[in-house]
Amino acid sequence: MRHSLTWGLFAVTACACASPTFSGRLDPGFGPRSDGADSSLIVASSGQVINDCSPLVSTSGERLAVGSATVFTPGRRVLLVQSQEAVGQTLLTIAGTIVDPAHAGRFELARVSSIGTGELMLEEPPAIPFGGGPGRTAQVCTIPEYTRVAVLGSASLVAMPWNGATGGLVAFLAEELVLDGGVLANGLGFRGGDTVAF
Repeated sequence: MRHSLTWGLFAVTACACASPTFSGRLDPGFGPRSDGADSSLIVASSGQVINDCSPLVSTSGERLAVGSATVFTPGRRVLLVQSQEAVGQTLLTIAGTIVDPAHAGRFELARVSSIGTGELMLEEPPAIPFGGGPGRTAQVCTIPEYTRVAVLGSASLVAMPWNGATGGLVAFLAEELVLDGGVLANGLGFRGGDTVAF
């Protein structure tokens, strides 16, 4: 089935669960427009990866401590994602005790102003304190900005598999998207929680 939009953010995330789940977000008019720095992209084969990610260790104002800064470029946008977080207040439910997920699943677009060894400086500080640690995993990913993306019939964009610190997402900004093929992250994210029948 063909889908198209005039501009927006396209993001797909998933978990590597026993029953793969998929959540995609196609937001025409969401957030900033693509600056077109990556020109156009025609995806003609399956399994193409467009995002590079690094573990996001901590934030302090505009400064991000990252596992590696080598894939990032000053002046370009990045996507900050709090992939996992099990901190804070313990909640009681019918199924038992769970931990408040706090900022898990939150994401934010930012622009890199400069790069140092193991750190990125952003133009503005993020709205929440992204980071890793016990029960927490965050990542910062490149976010390509295209004028036009065309994913042909049997072709696909895919997420890098979750490696315990990064992966499990596909994200880009585009002025125009023509989607005849797939944008996939099914089974490529971190393992989901146990299910409980009620």
